[in-house]
Amino acid sequence: MKYISLRKFLLLLIATISIISLTSSFSQAASVSFSWTPNTETNLAGYRIYFGTSSGQYSTAADVGLPEIIEGMTFSTLIGLTEGITYFFAATAYDSDGFESDFSQEIQWTVRETLPINSISNDFNGDSVADLLLRNSENGEMLLYETNSNTEIFDAPIDGPILTWDVVGVDDFNGDKKADILFHNSSTGQIWLFEMDGNTIINSNNVGSVNLSWNIASTNDFNGDGNADILLYNFDTGILWLFEMNGSAIINSNLIASPDLSWNISSTNDFNGDGNADILLKNYTNGILWLYEMNGSVIIHSNLIASPDLSWDITSTNDFNGDGNADILLKNYTNGILWLYEMNGSLIINQNPILSLDPSSVIASTDDFNGDGSADILSRNYTTGNIWLYEMNGSAIIKEKLIDSLELEWAIANTNDFNGDGKADILFINSATSQIWFYIMDGDIIIDNSLILDIEQNWDIL
Repeated sequence: MKYISLRKFLLLLIATISIISLTSSFSQAASVSFSWTPNTETNLAGYRIYFGTSSGQYSTAADVGLPEIIEGMTFSTLIGLTEGITYFFAATAYDSDGFESDFSQEIQWTVRETLPINSISNDFNGDSVADLLLRNSENGEMLLYETNSNTEIFDAPIDGPILTWDVVGVDDFNGDKKADILFHNSSTGQIWLFEMDGNTIINSNNVGSVNLSWNIASTNDFNGDGNADILLYNFDTGILWLFEMNGSAIINSNLIASPDLSWNISSTNDFNGDGNADILLKNYTNGILWLYEMNGSVIIHSNLIASPDLSWDITSTNDFNGDGNADILLKNYTNGILWLYEMNGSLIINQNPILSLDPSSVIASTDDFNGDGSADILSRNYTTGNIWLYEMNGSAIIKEKLIDSLELEWAIANTNDFNGDGKADILFINSATSQIWFYIMDGDIIIDNSLILDIEQNWDIL
């Protein structure tokens, strides 16, 4: 009867077992996480997950025991999978008498190749090194400074439109692994795209026009095709709308949702590890955080995350524990406490305080400075000029160090990988002189620092 009972349980289990996230690291080893409704039998001993590279042929069995039950669901993770390989998974349950159920339904999943956490957002020439895009605030002229692994720079002009055109996105819209430039005309509502190859505009096209109640809230990949899409927000009605893009062509244009005007978009990031950007909302009347998990313009899950009071604000969404899911970093502006929600979709799997910042300190950046696949926290004190790095593993600070103390006119303009070593570096700009300076970082160690540009006051870093 135990066998029959377990078998009946698995027949129910197969309707709910699902892959909930997939992650990988620089070594090309990936992990996959599952969730299912737990068995309620008193002598249940554990579960096994079987997998292989052919349907119905499971070469490996992983005994996952009795994982922790969180909010009525069982979660388990397998590690050591290989990027680019298609796997087939099935689960069983077994009891203390040695009886094991039949296989659940089979799940097929291909491990996607992924970029490190600090993927290069401003790489215009595809060399995996961040470049610098500058714009003249007086005439709209643009300059691109391409950097290489030796942090040498090569400047070239880009013929930019006049100042009624705002740069609203620097992202890869055509899937060629090179950043493109998206403009929005604040007078007419027209949207225009420069598809770039280094400093060369390979295509310059009208995307479309929207009325002036719409603004571009985000550019991100919402459908997992490798092309950035355009998320629009109507500030008169609260409507969210998505343009799914292929270069400058809108391949799909759809309404997402119509939250009321008390909701603001806090972030677009991948919170469930499926390769699609999701939408994090915050209600500024009551502090509620809400997540839309997305597949293109379709909301596949819409759930409450938490209800922190209004003294808490979201300062960053990034992957702090290396599981491939964006997490939520909050700061309490009454006491300086930093708090981390480690996320799996809309589920908070861990939440803990990190530290209390001095009231005169701010979070300057969250990025991966040591190349371990987890975001770290860079803070700046605007009384003393001190710059601190907290190297993170989830909510645990594994190392903290004062990096430097600089005069206050030196502002942190950006963090990105400017030498191609997979670790974030720090870009400073001097508000008095407009000089631009690099700190090339290896964790909390400055391995090189040098003046790279001496520009005029009317140039802005995009």
